[in-house]
Amino acid sequence: MNKNPVILIMGRQNVGKSTLFNLLIKSKKSITDSTPGVTRDLIYGDLIINNNLFKLVDSGGITFEKDETNILVKTKTSKAYVEADLIIFLVEVNNLIPIEEEYINLLRKAEKKIILVVNKCDTPEKDDYINEFYKFGLKEPIPISAAHNRNIDILLERIFKEIKIEEHAKKIQDNNEIIKISILGKPNVGKSSLLNKIVGKERSIISSIPGTTRDTVDEE
Repeated sequence: MNKNPVILIMGRQNVGKSTLFNLLIKSKKSITDSTPGVTRDLIYGDLIINNNLFKLVDSGGITFEKDETNILVKTKTSKAYVEADLIIFLVEVNNLIPIEEEYINLLRKAEKKIILVVNKCDTPEKDDYINEFYKFGLKEPIPISAAHNRNIDILLERIFKEIKIEEHAKKIQDNNEIIKISILGKPNVGKSSLLNKIVGKERSIISSIPGTTRDTVDEE
């Protein structure tokens, strides 16, 4: 049976990735906060479009910061974009910065499918500011407001068109028989290490810094 397409939301810190992620999966699964760098691990959710199931991934923000945590986040995000079938690259209206240009060019060289989405276009008047993003040579940027649910229907339509459903997607299946197990414990006791060992891969970021894991990280 073909796998569900993987769609990665990618962008710099505090641009609204987690807000968009929660909106698309219709659940407050990813922590949202005005503090930059809250999301660190990859957060997975189910995105349903026209009764087709997609795997949506929220990622940590790309940054030039070189501290231990941000290096681990960058490594995790880089691996995720290699494996993704489609990338939603989220930017902020009227606020393009060099690291975004660097990553967009990197993704283009890797021949990844990219939807360039311009967030925080709260009103139609702000849509004019997306013109600066045409220089990347991608398809037409989509102006949205994740906080106000603006133009999300246009984004969903583009996602559906970009991925060949007949080649990838599975229809929605009944998950009632899935057994859910939680790993609980105090900070830095080894929960992420245990999760990684059980699933047989580096699913969760591991660091000696207490409290590295913030969101709920799940895996089948």
